[in-house]
Amino acid sequence: LRERKDDIPLLIEHFRARANREHGRAVSAVTDEVRDYLVAYPWPGNIRELENLVDRLVILKGEGTVGIEDLPSKFKSVQSSAGARDLSIPPTGVDFNELVGDFENHLIHQAMRMAQGNKNQAARLLGLNRTTLVEKIKKKQLDF
Repeated sequence: LRERKDDIPLLIEHFRARANREHGRAVSAVTDEVRDYLVAYPWPGNIRELENLVDRLVILKGEGTVGIEDLPSKFKSVQSSAGARDLSIPPTGVDFNELVGDFENHLIHQAMRMAQGNKNQAARLLGLNRTTLVEKIKKKQLDF
């Protein structure tokens, strides 16, 4: 898989359709974001590793679309570090504070979704104190 990254999206769709049939599920698709994460993953194993992952995602999701929140964390951390290296500043420049704020909002939303609204657990996922997380939520006027 490491040498055939272009095949990964086709394999994901093949394994998704097969897992739906075999397990009586109705997972309609995986998001582009999930597909990007799986393409970025270094795949230390063989094709069976991808097959097992897609099978697991279909079984656990049951129906609908597999989103980023459904991926095991080891796949997300690879994309996060790879994505950070690929960022570049356009010739017109950027608004640094706005970008950092948007990224912080995204992380808070993701942690709250993963923690199902539990602020203690979300704070732990982010490596923050609960009070710091609550202050950021209030300051940014985020809704959960």
